Amino acid sequence: WFIASASMFILLVGSNLELPTKDGPRPEGAPSVVFLSLTIIFFGIGFWFADVMGDSIVAEKAKLEKEKGQLQSMCYACRFFGLMISAPLSTYLYSTLGPGSIVQLMFILPLAILPPLWYLSEVNNVTIKSTREQCNDIWKTVCSRAVW
Repeated sequence: WFIASASMFILLVGSNLELPTKDGPRPEGAPSVVFLSLTIIFFGIGFWFADVMGDSIVAEKAKLEKEKGQLQSMCYACRFFGLMISAPLSTYLYSTLGPGSIVQLMFILPLAILPPLWYLSEVNNVTIKSTREQCNDIWKTVCSRAVW
Protein backbone atom coordinates (compact mmCIF):
# COMPACT_ATOMS: atom_id res chain seq x y z
CA TRP A 1 0.00 0.00 0.00
CA PHE A 2 2.91 2.29 0.67
CA ILE A 3 4.07 2.12 -2.97
CA ALA A 4 0.59 3.05 -4.21
CA SER A 5 0.28 5.90 -1.75
CA ALA A 6 3.79 7.21 -2.39
CA SER A 7 3.23 7.35 -6.15
CA MET A 8 0.08 9.45 -5.70
CA PHE A 9 1.91 11.72 -3.25
CA ILE A 10 4.64 12.29 -5.84
CA LEU A 11 1.97 13.12 -8.44
CA LEU A 12 0.22 15.46 -5.99
CA VAL A 13 3.38 17.33 -5.00
CA GLY A 14 5.19 17.19 -8.33
CA SER A 15 2.54 18.66 -10.61
CA ASN A 16 -0.37 21.03 -11.02
CA LEU A 17 -3.57 18.99 -11.32
CA GLU A 18 -5.93 21.78 -12.36
CA LEU A 19 -8.10 21.17 -15.40
CA PRO A 20 -7.37 23.39 -18.42
CA THR A 21 -10.00 25.86 -19.53
CA LYS A 22 -11.92 25.03 -22.71
CA ASP A 23 -9.92 27.14 -25.14
CA GLY A 24 -6.99 27.98 -22.89
CA PRO A 25 -3.51 26.52 -22.88
CA ARG A 26 -2.41 23.66 -20.70
CA PRO A 27 -1.94 24.84 -17.08
CA GLU A 28 1.63 25.55 -16.10
CA GLY A 29 3.10 22.70 -14.08
CA ALA A 30 0.68 20.14 -15.52
CA PRO A 31 2.15 16.62 -15.45
CA SER A 32 3.76 15.34 -18.61
CA VAL A 33 2.44 12.16 -20.15
CA VAL A 34 5.55 10.26 -19.03
CA PHE A 35 5.36 11.53 -15.44
CA LEU A 36 1.63 10.83 -15.18
CA SER A 37 2.06 7.38 -16.72
CA LEU A 38 4.88 6.44 -14.35
CA THR A 39 3.00 7.51 -11.24
CA ILE A 40 -0.12 5.61 -12.33
CA ILE A 41 1.97 2.52 -13.20
CA PHE A 42 3.58 2.58 -9.75
CA PHE A 43 0.17 3.05 -8.15
CA GLY A 44 -1.02 -0.02 -10.03
CA ILE A 45 2.06 -2.02 -9.00
CA GLY A 46 1.55 -1.11 -5.35
CA PHE A 47 -2.12 -1.96 -5.57
CA TRP A 48 -1.30 -5.26 -7.29
CA PHE A 49 1.22 -6.23 -4.58
CA ALA A 50 -1.31 -5.42 -1.86
CA ASP A 51 -4.04 -7.36 -3.66
CA VAL A 52 -1.88 -10.46 -4.07
CA MET A 53 -0.83 -10.35 -0.42
CA GLY A 54 -4.43 -9.84 0.70
CA ASP A 55 -5.62 -12.75 -1.43
CA SER A 56 -2.94 -15.00 0.02
CA ILE A 57 -3.97 -14.09 3.57
CA VAL A 58 -7.60 -14.82 2.74
CA ALA A 59 -6.64 -18.14 1.13
CA GLU A 60 -4.66 -19.18 4.23
CA LYS A 61 -7.48 -18.17 6.59
CA ALA A 62 -10.03 -19.93 4.36
CA LYS A 63 -8.25 -23.23 5.03
CA LEU A 64 -9.35 -22.95 8.67
CA GLU A 65 -13.05 -22.54 7.83
CA LYS A 66 -15.55 -25.27 8.59
CA GLU A 67 -17.79 -24.26 5.70
CA LYS A 68 -15.48 -23.65 2.75
CA GLY A 69 -15.84 -20.54 0.60
CA GLN A 70 -17.57 -18.24 3.10
CA LEU A 71 -14.60 -15.95 3.72
CA GLN A 72 -13.63 -15.63 0.07
CA SER A 73 -17.23 -14.96 -0.95
CA MET A 74 -17.48 -12.23 1.67
CA CYS A 75 -14.23 -10.65 0.44
CA TYR A 76 -15.41 -10.63 -3.18
CA ALA A 77 -18.78 -9.19 -2.14
CA CYS A 78 -17.05 -6.40 -0.19
CA ARG A 79 -14.74 -5.69 -3.12
CA PHE A 80 -17.72 -5.48 -5.49
CA PHE A 81 -19.61 -3.21 -3.09
CA GLY A 82 -16.57 -0.93 -2.78
CA LEU A 83 -16.26 -0.66 -6.55
CA MET A 84 -19.95 0.12 -6.94
CA ILE A 85 -19.65 2.95 -4.40
CA SER A 86 -16.31 4.34 -5.54
CA ALA A 87 -17.10 4.58 -9.27
CA PRO A 88 -20.02 7.04 -9.03
CA LEU A 89 -18.46 8.84 -6.05
CA SER A 90 -15.18 9.44 -7.87
CA THR A 91 -17.07 10.62 -10.96
CA TYR A 92 -18.97 13.13 -8.85
CA LEU A 93 -15.83 14.32 -7.05
CA TYR A 94 -13.94 14.67 -10.33
CA SER A 95 -16.68 16.77 -11.92
CA THR A 96 -17.13 19.03 -8.88
CA LEU A 97 -13.67 19.28 -7.31
CA GLY A 98 -11.34 18.27 -10.14
CA PRO A 99 -8.66 15.60 -10.48
CA GLY A 100 -6.70 16.84 -7.46
CA SER A 101 -9.38 15.54 -5.09
CA ILE A 102 -9.24 12.08 -6.64
CA VAL A 103 -5.45 11.96 -6.38
CA GLN A 104 -5.68 13.09 -2.73
CA LEU A 105 -8.07 10.23 -1.98
CA MET A 106 -5.79 7.81 -3.83
CA PHE A 107 -2.96 9.04 -1.59
CA ILE A 108 -4.83 9.02 1.75
CA LEU A 109 -6.95 5.85 1.58
CA PRO A 110 -4.07 3.37 1.11
CA LEU A 111 -2.33 4.99 4.09
CA ALA A 112 -5.41 4.33 6.22
CA ILE A 113 -4.92 0.61 5.64
CA LEU A 114 -1.32 0.55 6.91
CA PRO A 115 -1.91 0.87 10.71
CA PRO A 116 -4.25 -2.17 11.01
CA LEU A 117 -1.67 -4.29 9.16
CA TRP A 118 0.56 -4.10 12.24
CA TYR A 119 -1.95 -6.23 14.15
CA LEU A 120 -2.02 -9.14 11.70
CA SER A 121 -0.54 -12.14 13.43
CA GLU A 122 1.74 -14.64 11.81
CA VAL A 123 2.66 -18.17 12.81
CA ASN A 124 6.44 -18.28 13.07
CA ASN A 125 7.16 -21.95 13.85
CA VAL A 126 5.79 -23.59 10.72
CA THR A 127 7.44 -26.64 9.23
CA ILE A 128 8.32 -26.05 5.60
CA LYS A 129 8.05 -28.92 3.14
CA SER A 130 11.06 -29.80 1.06
CA THR A 131 11.26 -28.51 -2.49
CA ARG A 132 10.56 -32.00 -3.80
CA GLU A 133 7.37 -32.28 -1.69
CA GLN A 134 6.24 -28.82 -2.80
CA CYS A 135 6.83 -29.68 -6.47
CA ASN A 136 4.90 -32.95 -6.01
CA ASP A 137 1.97 -31.03 -4.50
CA ILE A 138 2.01 -28.58 -7.40
CA TRP A 139 2.15 -31.45 -9.92
CA LYS A 140 -0.80 -33.22 -8.22
CA THR A 141 -2.77 -29.98 -8.38
CA VAL A 142 -1.95 -29.44 -12.06
CA CYS A 143 -2.96 -33.03 -12.87
CA SER A 144 -6.21 -32.73 -10.92
CA ARG A 145 -9.45 -32.84 -12.91
CA ALA A 146 -10.68 -29.81 -10.99
CA VAL A 147 -8.00 -27.66 -12.62
CA TRP A 148 -8.84 -28.72 -16.16
